[in-house]
Amino acid sequence: MLASLALALALATPGGTGPQAQDAEFQSYRAHLAAAEATLRLDEPAAAQRWLAEAPAARRGFEWRHLDAIADQSLRTLATHPEAVSGVDLDASGTRVATACADGTVRVFDLRSGTLLHTLQAHKAGVYVARFSPDGRRVATASADRSARVFDLATGAEVASFGGHANAVAAVAWSPDGQRVASCSYDVRQQPFTIEGVVRVWDPATGKEEYALRGGGKPLTALLWSQDGRHLAASSWDFAVFLWEARADAKPLALHFPDEGVYRGLDSVALHPDHTLVAGGAQDGTVRVFALPDGKEVAVLRSQGRGARSLAFTPDGRHLAVGCTDATIRIHAVADWQPVARLRGHAAAVRALRFTADGATLVSASADRTVRVFDTAAFDHGVPLLRHGTACYGVPFSPDGTRLASCGYDGSVALWDTATMERIAHWKPHADGEAGSCHVLGFSGDGRYLHTCSYDKTIRIFDLTTGRESARLEHEGPVYAAALSRDAKYAAGGIRRTAKVELWDVAQGRSIASLQAPGGAATLAFRPDGRQLAAACGDKTVRVWSVPEGREVLVLQGHRAGPESVAWRADGSRLASCGGDGSVHVFDVEAGKDLGVAWQSDTALYRVAWSPDGARLAAGGVAGIAILDPERRSLLLLARPLRDAVWHLAFSADGTRLAACSWDGTFAVLDTRGRAVVAAARAAARSAQARAAQWFAANQAGRDATALAAAIAADQELDAAARRAAADLLLRRELGLRAIALPPGAQAGGYERGTGSNR
Repeated sequence: MLASLALALALATPGGTGPQAQDAEFQSYRAHLAAAEATLRLDEPAAAQRWLAEAPAARRGFEWRHLDAIADQSLRTLATHPEAVSGVDLDASGTRVATACADGTVRVFDLRSGTLLHTLQAHKAGVYVARFSPDGRRVATASADRSARVFDLATGAEVASFGGHANAVAAVAWSPDGQRVASCSYDVRQQPFTIEGVVRVWDPATGKEEYALRGGGKPLTALLWSQDGRHLAASSWDFAVFLWEARADAKPLALHFPDEGVYRGLDSVALHPDHTLVAGGAQDGTVRVFALPDGKEVAVLRSQGRGARSLAFTPDGRHLAVGCTDATIRIHAVADWQPVARLRGHAAAVRALRFTADGATLVSASADRTVRVFDTAAFDHGVPLLRHGTACYGVPFSPDGTRLASCGYDGSVALWDTATMERIAHWKPHADGEAGSCHVLGFSGDGRYLHTCSYDKTIRIFDLTTGRESARLEHEGPVYAAALSRDAKYAAGGIRRTAKVELWDVAQGRSIASLQAPGGAATLAFRPDGRQLAAACGDKTVRVWSVPEGREVLVLQGHRAGPESVAWRADGSRLASCGGDGSVHVFDVEAGKDLGVAWQSDTALYRVAWSPDGARLAAGGVAGIAILDPERRSLLLLARPLRDAVWHLAFSADGTRLAACSWDGTFAVLDTRGRAVVAAARAAARSAQARAAQWFAANQAGRDATALAAAIAADQELDAAARRAAADLLLRRELGLRAIALPPGAQAGGYERGTGSNR
């Protein structure tokens, strides 16, 4: 319903006042985007994917690709089945996947290639669960046909069948030594009429029952054997988790969910690897976690997708994954039970989850008939928040897109590897506090130099081949705005609370012109060809000077309040600006003309950036990140990945990513690339890091930064990726990787608390 409403609103809302505002195809595109974004907010990724697929292909831009990427975050679909998939399992080696399907079959696939290895015509009714034996040679199954069976994978033959249950068998579990199988169901007694949950333990070689365990007055729905072989755990529609010792006549520890006025039958159970915790998932969307052995409740996770159908702890025990009826998978940190990720990709309830032994891969099964594979790297899901430290003021990409820089109030600067999102270096070129606050940083056109500016009255320029400061430009007052020309020949600094901008010759280290910026310059930007410098000025104007002469050539007007940011389009023909009046303006530089308001926000805007192809503008501020079509003066997407106002944003040079940072010290990267592309880039970066580390260890001794940089550049045995990784190691050696101060509970270089969504 919300998606339909969004579609209607988008169709009814004019796109602006431009000449193509009534373009039917464009309005259709905007409507489809609005509907897709609305369905993602409702955690309906399948609906979002349908809206996106139907959006006019000719209109698709950054915003479409971003929504498409977060609507399906799986690496790939391993297999599609003829009916719903109820169960999934991985063998001990993590190379094979077994699936249980509603069509009565069990299928075994190669995890890496997706090749179908076996199809077992297992049962006369739907199969709920399939489990590999510990040695990987057999598979045990549970079915609605009231039987549990064991198959030999070498021959595909059934080797045992257990028919001791009177009703559907919900689950099976192997003992860790492979000598026993447990299966769960329920028994019905007529006089008086009662239902009792039952677990039966039997010999997988003969199918002979050894003993039964009973618990609760409803069917048991999921079953696990603890890794030490001492306990069995089951979930129940009797609103409880039951835990037994694995022996005849054992009485259960019953861990009940309290009556909260809603149906709370349990469909899932998970045991922590160290056996200290057990979790149960209920149909009301609540997951409760209990400590063992006393059964004390330690956590309640609510609103888990309107129903928690499956649960799994990561092998290291640090996270709990919840497969939900709304088709999402939600990841919680065990340390504080906060949500850290929400994975999308399925189109229906996620019924089963399994992690590989190394925890790097998550395999899921769904009622949508698919089995999907997810990469579990924390930063790779949704729009993760990373932390610079204190208030973050800038996040530009290097020209080649392999690095991202960040700076903040504490005067520190960090460099990040954009493939792994790990910090390469973190150092303090400026002092702590307001006296050394670093407000601006940016790369030269070749990525060799990084400039920073600070309230300590300096612009500093670092040579990133050696990590050394190559220039320091002293100003008469705090430097609030700064820019470096692409060729690093010129720099400009705007002095706080004055109307002065200093234009510098970097090589000579001297000011070559003092420019008047009435009201002070909030932002400075060199034209891509370096021939002009633009400033967002406090007197409500955008001013442009020639370089190096410093002659004022344009005064552009249109803002009702002082603009905060100005940005050049890549071809230098357009300037965009935004400001405290909430407006985004686009100016024709050659004509000296305001082309009009590209977008009007109700709240202040602080930064504007052009996409590399000039087809989109991004504007950031209190409202979040607005993606605009500047020609049609239309808002296409409003994303809110950060909790506080957006202070800076920047596109990568290839246009696939948009980084944005906030005053609260966090930053996010909106990505348009598919998960498989991101994962492949990360794997390649890891491989390059390993090669670089080996080279660096063998070659760094006795060499200073200059000599080592030259050696890295000259060594033909290093490929380009390894050369970059070795250069990163040099920067870490020279600049350091200092600890950063974080508020309680926050994480460095990883997820902040939150869902990582566009909420």
